[in-house]
This record gives sequence, C-alpha cells and structure tokens, in this order.
Amino acid sequence: MVNNILYNEIFKEATIGRIDCGFIYNVIFQTILPANQYTTHFETHNLQIPTLYISNPQEFEKLLYKYIELAYPFYDKNYFDNEHDYIKAIITFLFVNMTVEDFLSPNDYLQKRIDFFKNNIENNIDETFVLGNSHYIGNIMATINKEKIYEETPFSLNFKTETSSFPSVRFGIHNNTVYIYAIQNTKNSKLDKKTNRILYKINDGFDTTYESFDNIHDYENLTGITNSTIVAATLALSFFSKLGYVNVRMPSFLPVRYNSKEMAREKKILKLKNDMNLDEKNQNMMKINEEIQRNISDKFIRTFRRIAYHFDNINISSYPFDVDSCLHITMNSSIHCNNALLNDLFLCEADTIKKK
Repeated sequence: MVNNILYNEIFKEATIGRIDCGFIYNVIFQTILPANQYTTHFETHNLQIPTLYISNPQEFEKLLYKYIELAYPFYDKNYFDNEHDYIKAIITFLFVNMTVEDFLSPNDYLQKRIDFFKNNIENNIDETFVLGNSHYIGNIMATINKEKIYEETPFSLNFKTETSSFPSVRFGIHNNTVYIYAIQNTKNSKLDKKTNRILYKINDGFDTTYESFDNIHDYENLTGITNSTIVAATLALSFFSKLGYVNVRMPSFLPVRYNSKEMAREKKILKLKNDMNLDEKNQNMMKINEEIQRNISDKFIRTFRRIAYHFDNINISSYPFDVDSCLHITMNSSIHCNNALLNDLFLCEADTIKKK
C-alpha cells in the first residue's frame, strides 16, 4: 500500500499542488527518479517549486517504511477517516517539512526524521520537571510534549513559571545536533504583568549602534524581537547545552510550507476575479503572506542572532545559505553574557533529564 500511495498518488498529486488525505493539502513539488519523473506545469509567478531527487529508490523506500513504523503509533490517526488517508498524511508531511537541501538528499533527510523520533530524552515525554530557579522570574518548569502530525517536528519543548507560559520550541535531534524548526506562541502562551515588566531587562546591554561584520544585518534587525521568544530560545539553548549538545541548527526556509500559503492566496484571488477591488485585495494578501514568512524565517533567525550578541559562548558559525538553508550555532562552556537576566536564565540547571 505504501508504494502505491507514494508513486501513484502523492508524487502525481504533488505536481498539481493538491494532495488528498481526506483533507486537501496545498503541497507542490516535482520528483525525479532514475526511471521516471513527475513534473509540474503549475502556472504561477510566486511559487518556488522544489524538485525531489531520488537517486536510490530502494534505499528511499526502506527508510520510508522505517519512518512509518515509528510515526504510525506516535500520531493520532483519529483525525483521519481510514488507514489509507492516515498513512498518506504521514508521508505527505515529510515533504512539507523539507528544506531546500533535503529535497536534494532525501535519504539523508529520512534518516534525520527517523532520528527525531529516537533520542535520549524520549522517556521524559509529557513529564513536567523543574528546569531551575531564576532570580528574576522564579521556578522554571519544562515539559517535552508530543506534537500533532502537521507540525514541523514530533516534539516540542515548553517552559513555564507559576504565572507565565512561554512560546513552544519545536525541535529534533540527529547526529548529536539539535534542529530547532520553530518558536511559536500556543493557546497556552501568556505573560503576567509582573513577568512582562521584568522581561524588558532583556534590552540591558544591547547597543543600538551595533552593526554586524558584513553591514548586511544592521542593528535594527536585532530589535523588535518578542521578549518571550528570546526567553524561550535562551532556555532551550541552555537546556540542550546542559545535556551535552553544543551544535544547533535552525532551518530558515521550508519551500512547501511557503508555497502552500501562496497557493491559498491565488485560490482566493480566482474566486474574486470579478471584484472591482481585486488588485488591492491581492496586494493586501501578498503583504500578509510576506509578513508571515518574515516571522517564520527572518524573525526566527534574528532571535538567535540577538542571543548570540549577548553571549560570548554562543557563536554563529554560518548563516542561512552560506552552507545550507540553516543558521548554524555552536556553544562552548565558557559563559559570558552582558545581560544579567539572560545570564540568569541560561544558568538554570536541568535536574531530571539524563545527559547523553
């Protein structure tokens, strides 16, 4: 069944940008195999359509089956009407979460996603533990939660105090490297007034005349970042560093997810083709999509650049599209931070998680 879903359904449907898993998902990409290819003739000016290159189909299939074995009992299949649609969705969201380079090396990507399910902290899922005590915001608790099938990663790391909850950090671990795909508010994210006031101290030690080494990323790009997001990112880096993980990567661009929003916009425009204000509405929708993408990629990357500005032990080794589409960070044990609040948060010690 898996091969039929992959070759006769997903690869074909992806060329027209509509994959049917009981729900219709806007997913578009091309596929090139040694003996076949699935190409798209989708007409658009704003899509960046990736091409999946599978040079070794047998190895790809072997890894895919291995991935499905892990994903099948992990996610909630009750969202879907039948097993066929559930398995199809499991496979489809693999492609949704690919970076540009993942499309070029899909077997490596599959192994990475397999490893995301299998890590040394999996026995602590859904257990809340004390991360440490902050002089500024009190006891900090953390929970590693299972995520829904449509999210970027199987797990998320969530931090809270007695009165506040911070954005969720979606992550995976592969080859002793932590991959952080997103830091996003959830329905539980909230700050009480006292904590919100305290977090303004994050601006202490920030020099507004700062410019980076290449004069491309000027200081303005390090402002306007949500304080609660900086806190969540700092706590996550601290958490992983205490477990012995010193290499962290942040994918900056997932082309299928980007295209999905653009395709949704174009469908809305088609329905409004007789609207007198069509051009204005189209421009407004494009601006909304651009703002969403800026938050997903640019602001996400700037969050970690801002943290690296404050910490001497957090170093950016490469920027997105220098080596690949990820921001690469390395951490060392010699901690020096020019911000008292962030330093306090980073030094919080995890007390119940086993080190690798």
